[in-house]
Amino acid sequence: MKKPVVFVVMCLLLIVYSGCSDVSITGNSISTQAADKTPTPTQSTETFSVSSQEFRLNNIDGGGVEGYYYFTIKNNSQIRLKIEGYSAVFYSKSGAILQMDDTAAIAPIIVEPGETAYGINNYPYIETAKNAKDVSRLKIHVTGEQASEPAMKHDITNVNILDADGYLIITGEIKNLDKNDLPLINVVVPLFNKHNELVAIATDTINDLNIGESTIFEAITNLNIGFNAKDLHCKVYTCSYY
Repeated sequence: MKKPVVFVVMCLLLIVYSGCSDVSITGNSISTQAADKTPTPTQSTETFSVSSQEFRLNNIDGGGVEGYYYFTIKNNSQIRLKIEGYSAVFYSKSGAILQMDDTAAIAPIIVEPGETAYGINNYPYIETAKNAKDVSRLKIHVTGEQASEPAMKHDITNVNILDADGYLIITGEIKNLDKNDLPLINVVVPLFNKHNELVAIATDTINDLNIGESTIFEAITNLNIGFNAKDLHCKVYTCSYY
């Protein structure tokens, strides 16, 4: 029997102006500016622990606030878990809800015991906030259940980390080894420093990859993170939808 579970984490918001395959790879040429890091509290359960790693918001012309956030989800249980959904809720200083978002790319969706999934949203838009300083905190809610189906099968090769004017592009080739055509694939690429600390996440979306076909992905960060490529490595995760 599937057992629904719900997990919640509350994090301080850092405000600044401005199927699963995994492949480990070290990068090439990178020259960027270091990202600000602020530790955030983590709430653990017997199954998942959820951690919000990075938050950035800035004001935009014409009103509203846009930004960037990512988070990790670790399976602390002894069973395979499937992430069913999530929501990110932004709050004002008075505790009022400013915006809810559920558009982050998350991969892998099926998380093996002891393994970690990664979530990234490069473009959350908070229409009801007049200024980035109006947003005081964020809660992330994740729902999941025991996984029964196998992960979809992909093959990922020829992965490279490239520098693009201080930003990062992770390129590679993905092949559909599954028994189904895949109309949508999210590619999520966490990047780590020499100490195996998460420093950024890049993402890409692939449409219409049929059985046996291959295509190139280009996962891009929107953050200048200030590391040389020789000091970085990454893993490539995918999430597929029929």
